[in-house]
Amino acid sequence: MDARNRLLSPRDIFKIYCRKWLRLAPVYYSMWLVVWSMTSRLTEGPLWWFAQMNTATCDGNWIPTVFMAGNLYNPGNMDPYAGCYQMAWPLQLDMQIALYIPFLAMIMWWSQSVGCIICVIMILAEVVINMLLTKHYELTIGLVDAGNYFLLQAIISKPWTKLANVGAAGICACIYNNLLRYRLQGDQAQYPRVHAFKNNKKAGLVLAGVSFGVIAICLALAWGPNIDPESASPLVNQLYFGLTRPLFVIAVGGILMSILFGHLDMLRIAMSGSNVRLIGRSLIVASIVQVLVIEVLFCGKAMPQGLYLTLPVGVAALGGFVLVVIFLSVVIMMVFEFPMIRIQ
Repeated sequence: MDARNRLLSPRDIFKIYCRKWLRLAPVYYSMWLVVWSMTSRLTEGPLWWFAQMNTATCDGNWIPTVFMAGNLYNPGNMDPYAGCYQMAWPLQLDMQIALYIPFLAMIMWWSQSVGCIICVIMILAEVVINMLLTKHYELTIGLVDAGNYFLLQAIISKPWTKLANVGAAGICACIYNNLLRYRLQGDQAQYPRVHAFKNNKKAGLVLAGVSFGVIAICLALAWGPNIDPESASPLVNQLYFGLTRPLFVIAVGGILMSILFGHLDMLRIAMSGSNVRLIGRSLIVASIVQVLVIEVLFCGKAMPQGLYLTLPVGVAALGGFVLVVIFLSVVIMMVFEFPMIRIQ
């Protein structure tokens, strides 16, 4: 890297892409092989056709999947998890977002102000895009509402609906970079805002409290519409999908800043534990394993008319699902990835 000119050479950018691809490729392609050749034929059940949908078009539409772009290709009428390996959209998104991160970083190095303005524009752009998509596909707040048939393919799995994630991350990275420079130089005159916030415990706790409150509100807003999906007006639905996702990400960034500035020591200590880091590293595996768990636990066991989601059933199903996914992901990490790292 040319640190003086704050540039990344083509070779640097290529190395960044390769590192990201090598981090994702083993689990991405190996799980694709398993899903295509084994799990779709593993068992039977009233809803097992759902599991077979995931590889329904792989014979003719496998090329986008090879290049980690399957989430950009919508076969037929945009059936959720239909097509070829659509369940891998989290890893495909990760690779696609990584393509323009180096250029955003170079803008940040050139001018933090310009970079932060671009990040804010990205956040606002996602608000507009999500509202327009919600209006076009007539999405509702209710997560399990039949009217949200296109939610996964229209909003959740697309890179242009993750602009707020990248924008908020860019701003947090800029603040953290200034914090590191402040720690290294100790020059409060050059970084007055960093110095003021770091030494203001009350401000840090207020930021953390507001951030936790925003997250709680974003989660609680869906409670009523989940019970009655038609209770919210089209405008409310648009505002919900347009605002809650960016606000949720910004709130997570606020909590992270409070931790990094030393205002939430207990949470920092808890999150820096080896077990937490292990679970964090297993998230890439979990993003793939979670759909296999859904297929085995629900597609093979559920009744043809579906599951009646009372509160106890919902809590038990969600809790069991999360525990199984975490357990399998950690086991796969320990059995496969950790030995490979040790060999290297």
